[in-house]
Amino acid sequence: MAETEAAPGAPATIAPALSILPQTKSDWELDVTRLHSLPSEQQELYLLSFTAGLATHVENLSADGATAEQTALKKELFQIINLSSPPPTRVIRNNVGRCFSAILTRGSRKILYESIHDCVDILNAPVKDKDLRAKHAATHCLGALFEAAGDSAMSLSPLACTALLKQLKPAANDAGYRSAIYRALGKVVKGIVAAIDEELGRNIWKLARSAVAGDKSFLVQASACKCLEHLINHTTYFDNSNDFEKLQIALWKAMESTSIALRRAA
Repeated sequence: MAETEAAPGAPATIAPALSILPQTKSDWELDVTRLHSLPSEQQELYLLSFTAGLATHVENLSADGATAEQTALKKELFQIINLSSPPPTRVIRNNVGRCFSAILTRGSRKILYESIHDCVDILNAPVKDKDLRAKHAATHCLGALFEAAGDSAMSLSPLACTALLKQLKPAANDAGYRSAIYRALGKVVKGIVAAIDEELGRNIWKLARSAVAGDKSFLVQASACKCLEHLINHTTYFDNSNDFEKLQIALWKAMESTSIALRRAA
């Protein structure tokens, strides 16, 4: 069953009580053996507490601390993304994305290129070899990476966007995943600051416009609207009467929706 995503602009995170936050650097290594030794109903709670604590830790690091720990933190974050049991849920994805954002905005960006390539590798892996929930987490984190430091990774934007667009087909039955793809595409467009490649931008525009007008999920339609907004704000490719008219038709359809969130996004 498809997992429901939070509405754009309202990420879900849970901060654990201070008493259960690890206090030393070594404590921020996920004990996978311990995790899997717990009853299944407790594994997700353990992982949730760990990622929430880790996000709090990273957000409180100094610039020097973030730079010093970023390689070790990256290893832990991708270990979480690639977990098959328990798979990363929405709140855990949000916490991991918070970590990447804090690392790259506080410390150096030496892990940026490698992290983007690792996310793309997860997306490009055959579905039989990689759970869609891991791909969903990688999609969310790819958006967080570009949102935080996309101006330092402009050359990788075509690679990232191409990988994301290819995921729309396997995400056909997962509205939450499709929504995450459009949000990530929008963050790439916004994060690189400079205008994205025109051919790629027009491909994203066409698919997002189609989703706004015809996707069966209100959540996906709202995320596609946000993607279109970033394309309009950060490129000049669509500043013409033809594209305006087509966009207007799609947005009018969306504004006839019964969903308040979708009408607001449109």
